[in-house]
Amino acid sequence: MVFHVAEDLTLRDGVVHRGVACNHCKATPIKGIRYKCANCPDFDLCADCELQEVHNPKHVFIKLNNVVPPRLNPRKPLCPQLFPGTAQPKQKILWESLKNLEAFFNLSRSTITAYFSEFQLVADSSDPPGVSPARFRELMGEYAARPNLIVDRLFFLFDRDGDGIVGFADMLGTMAVLEHGSYDEKMRLAFRGMDLDQRGHLVPDDLIAILRAFLELTVLQVTDLVSGLQSEMVQSLDDAGSKPVSALFTAPIGLPSDTPPTKGADAAMHLDQHDWTPTPTHAASSLHATPELSSKGGDAVVMFVNRIFNNRDRMDLAEFEHTARVHPLLVTWVTSLGTIF
Repeated sequence: MVFHVAEDLTLRDGVVHRGVACNHCKATPIKGIRYKCANCPDFDLCADCELQEVHNPKHVFIKLNNVVPPRLNPRKPLCPQLFPGTAQPKQKILWESLKNLEAFFNLSRSTITAYFSEFQLVADSSDPPGVSPARFRELMGEYAARPNLIVDRLFFLFDRDGDGIVGFADMLGTMAVLEHGSYDEKMRLAFRGMDLDQRGHLVPDDLIAILRAFLELTVLQVTDLVSGLQSEMVQSLDDAGSKPVSALFTAPIGLPSDTPPTKGADAAMHLDQHDWTPTPTHAASSLHATPELSSKGGDAVVMFVNRIFNNRDRMDLAEFEHTARVHPLLVTWVTSLGTIF
């Protein structure tokens, strides 16, 4: 095995990227692995300099093991920047702060350090470092393209101290629950997010508003998935220019047998399934028919909420926890969308 590793290193060192210089150490030409910035017009690093993090941390590098013919080397960015905003000065967590965070959130130091590096890539303020509401919506992508209650409530959950900015401790505390917490902790987080007026209890209108907003985002997600699959099919057609996409199908496509009904009591019954999502056919028709949720989906949400409240006018935390163990959908809205960092 040692022989093969040494052989691979020898072969790698024999690769010479003629005409390409390292923009940091100025080595010319770069030998071995070449790292090309995909976000800059013309920026390259050798393997040694790439390890030193000498370039914009928000930029993405392409690893080139083989030589690109000199005349084919691009002189323009190859992809848009994946991380929003401009780079902030990189900082390190103070040792005392790291120990305090480790003890408070019960996370390892390596996990906290990794979260901090991620936090610095998305923060849009430096004094103090944090994520503003505008940047938070940017991180939510297309989900925040139009007003949606879920986006607002997720920001509320991440802004733990209520100062209008998601600081690192805010982010760490919520991510600790979402990615490392128990189901009990996630239920309490979901309850807090659903308590729209911070009364300490839920009313039917709270759940209806949250679940309708969640359904709207789910429809959007499924529609995007269908659109992506359609594009993939178009590209795979040998004669894409002469046949429509419908030519792929020789029989009508019906709804799957396990598709939740969308009317009446049966619709409400299916909303409590953990993995319920609208079918692609229903998703596409809902979005094109109206900018709001389809009336069928909205009615099903109301029936579901009325059933779990069972003629009560409020639900406290203990009652919510009991109900959420039977109907995981009450927690899924935050666990499936909350991990935006």
